[in-house]
Amino acid sequence: MSTQMKTSGKSSIRFEYRFQLSDDRTSTFRIKLDAETLRVRTGIKGALPAWTRLDFKQCPNCPLDAGVNSHCPLAVSLIEPIESLSGLKSYDKAKITVTTPERTTGIRATVQEGLSAMMGLIMPTSGCPHTAYFRPMARFHLPFATESETLYRVASMYLMAQLLRREKGLDADFDLSGLNPIYDNIRILNKAMVTRLSAASELDSAINAVVLLDQFAANFTYSLDDPLAAFEGLFSAYLQD
Repeated sequence: MSTQMKTSGKSSIRFEYRFQLSDDRTSTFRIKLDAETLRVRTGIKGALPAWTRLDFKQCPNCPLDAGVNSHCPLAVSLIEPIESLSGLKSYDKAKITVTTPERTTGIRATVQEGLSAMMGLIMPTSGCPHTAYFRPMARFHLPFATESETLYRVASMYLMAQLLRREKGLDADFDLSGLNPIYDNIRILNKAMVTRLSAASELDSAINAVVLLDQFAANFTYSLDDPLAAFEGLFSAYLQD
């Protein structure tokens, strides 16, 4: 496989997750994002599953109106990857190859770990208002990132957002305090999504993937108490008078 995946003109940005199991079964899922909006493009046709309706196990902190939005955008965005991997068991080991516009990454992991990484790309681009804050990270998707890598990426993204806010004449938050409510909402969303997916018994790999994401978010939240301390030594050249 090529180490770089070409985008289709300038209209979309493409990603690919390929799961190869020990018995040589292979499942491949391709994700296309609109190059301008970074919204995920779906190819879903026909009636949507009942579990994707907005008012079905709706997140308690959901800002969307069921009278305007008939279906949960996040749930809808998960239909294709869940169906694509429906024949794989959560704990099956697989060689997972992720191709982004910049590079190809390969790792041996469980199917649920691969799906969890894939959700880290799909959820911010789904149209859910709570996950939209992570859309810049989705554009520069780094699958299977460690907690330290994620902390660095989140802090960098958030601070860049504050610089942009300041340039627009908006209030800017450079002490990162605004990250806490963002993650609080994400944790509420994760729990509600597990409840939603649990309504469909065939979705156990997706449920486990969301649980993994929530565990990661829970551990990550503790790091937000002093997110810059862990990296101070790396920036010694900038801290000299």
